[in-house]
Amino acid sequence: MEIKNNHFNNSPFIFGSNNKVDYSSDDAQIDWEKFYTEIKETLTKLPQDSQEFLACTELLVETSSKNRGRVTDLLKKYLPEFTSDVFSNFASSFLSDLIWKMLGNR
Repeated sequence: MEIKNNHFNNSPFIFGSNNKVDYSSDDAQIDWEKFYTEIKETLTKLPQDSQEFLACTELLVETSSKNRGRVTDLLKKYLPEFTSDVFSNFASSFLSDLIWKMLGNR
């Protein structure tokens, strides 16, 4: 098959036979409701006088925006808190894994 005078270069179109193409944005891969719930659950376990509690509180508020860029910026701002032993001991594996993925480390 040959297509002339096209504008398909650098486009998401795929030509072929029996192709299956799945497209999803990064935001579609985040279960924002579960993310929010897991942060809220972690907050109930963290010591209230800890830096991890403060960071998690801000993350809870920011997660409601469902803006991956803003959430990632906040994760970077509080990187030591979200990678600490204190946070890791209380966060679920879902939450820890998602945070690492958003930071690009997994």
